[in-house]
Amino acid sequence: LTTIWGLLKAAGLVETFFHDGGIATLNAFLRSAMAPELWFYAARRKGEFIGLGMINGFSSSGNTAYAHLVSFACGREGSFREAGRLWFDGLARAGIETLIAVLPACYRGARRFAQDFDFKEQLRLPGALHLARGGKGRTTDAVVLLKDLRTLTRQQSSDGNKE
Repeated sequence: LTTIWGLLKAAGLVETFFHDGGIATLNAFLRSAMAPELWFYAARRKGEFIGLGMINGFSSSGNTAYAHLVSFACGREGSFREAGRLWFDGLARAGIETLIAVLPACYRGARRFAQDFDFKEQLRLPGALHLARGGKGRTTDAVVLLKDLRTLTRQQSSDGNKE
């Protein structure tokens, strides 16, 4: 986890990924990543970390959660997208049916990234997010996107591959 934190810092991704400023130190990152209410995943290719994913904020039924994804530059050639597909399959097998992504509207690249993973934009919440960057803060709209993992379990079932 310390290595991953160092990579996030070196790539300048801490303030982007943890856009509200809630995680700004190694200790805060470690507490978050090891919290039982958060499922933390890191993807590697040939020993090199290519990105990470987390889910938290589970619904009372346990089948819906907030998803958080970030890739390092070395994973943006397509390997992190493949890792994401494997991750989503695993989450579906674990009973997660819906993932929610809440992104700052001004993060156009992040929204395209989420849409590349088949998240579908559902609504915009005016002024719902606070961005903390460089010791300053501002408010922006939130864009809410959903990914339906039930399609994965239906595909597995029709292929005869469901466990």
